[in-house]
Amino acid sequence: MNEPLGRPKKRRDATTDHAIGLDTLDTIPVLAPNGFRYSTRAEATNLPLVAVNSTHRPPDTALRSAERDRVLRTEETSFEEAVELFIGRTRHTRTGSRHTERAYRIDLQHYGRFLDAEGLRLGTVGRRAAERYLARLSTEAAPRTVRRRVSCVRSFYRFLRTVEAVAHNPFDAALDLPAFDRKSETHKVLTDDELAHALRLLATDVTRARQRLGDRPSGRAFSRLLAATRRRAAVTLMALGGLRRAEVVGLTKDALVERPDGFSLRFAGKGGKTRTVPLSTAAHPSLVEWLAVRVRVPTVVPHVFVTTAGRPVDPQQIKRDCRRLGDRIGARFRLTPHVLRRTFATRALRASGDIRSVQVLLGHASIQTTEVYTHVDEDGLRALVESTRLDAPRADRPPSSRQVS
Repeated sequence: MNEPLGRPKKRRDATTDHAIGLDTLDTIPVLAPNGFRYSTRAEATNLPLVAVNSTHRPPDTALRSAERDRVLRTEETSFEEAVELFIGRTRHTRTGSRHTERAYRIDLQHYGRFLDAEGLRLGTVGRRAAERYLARLSTEAAPRTVRRRVSCVRSFYRFLRTVEAVAHNPFDAALDLPAFDRKSETHKVLTDDELAHALRLLATDVTRARQRLGDRPSGRAFSRLLAATRRRAAVTLMALGGLRRAEVVGLTKDALVERPDGFSLRFAGKGGKTRTVPLSTAAHPSLVEWLAVRVRVPTVVPHVFVTTAGRPVDPQQIKRDCRRLGDRIGARFRLTPHVLRRTFATRALRASGDIRSVQVLLGHASIQTTEVYTHVDEDGLRALVESTRLDAPRADRPPSSRQVS
């Protein structure tokens, strides 16, 4: 009997023992352990088929639904392998940074520990198990963290459904996620006095380190000077330039654009977006002072901020420097790099009143994000109303002869 028109001839694959309709296809999309790729028919016989990339599936006219189901027969995949495949897919389909990948891995490892404790596997998780995970999360973490982790696990299951590794997504159902106020942290900004006090302390540290190096030149004295000048420059860039901690750590020498009136920074920030940040006259001296110390450190890395060993500074070191500085000035809350960035945003908006310009300086894609970062205090609003004099008639407008009844 003749084969039906349009149906590819089938052959038996010796390796996978699946009936595969490949005769009409030059390539077949497979999910190899190192990520998605297209494999030739010759390679397909020797390459174990794990899954297919849904965004690169051949049209149904080339491979009918029944044949595709047979191609997608998957072997048992461990949780760790599934996580790596998910992160690999994210790396190739999104503009996620290594920080995003690290956050995904941490959140999924937390979920993996829950599965081990419950004796569950990826394909056996149901709605009740998802609710138990949410309940456990709610007792361990803040609402913002709970929502982030659930969102990560939900995306993970959507990926697994795409490659048909699981039958359903238990986290797609309407879960009762805890609410949180996106502006709950906006009050954590330094006052003008606190910021001035912090900058004075940093300048004093540099002066004392220079004096010690002049009195007793030694490797330890130079290390203290390097740490003091680096700390002052990094904090200044975050507080007076609005840079993120990752941007400070990743700043390279080619990002420094020298101008007659000082420096500008041009670099790729979050999401790969390039932005230019002009440095104020207050931030310029601290950076120049640090660069003068940095040239005495033997290093081959292009990073602006390095250690005495010539390696890029650790992001955790920047965080520790901020926390210790906050303790010294008696801050009302823990001082973090993010607080410094939020302080810059609030001060810039208060000085200019132009939130669009502040958005550009911060490198935000959405102006709603800029609104979350800024904090306007009641005294500032009262001063604005008093200076505007809303009850006074405008001088350039003649009084109207028409009265409002």
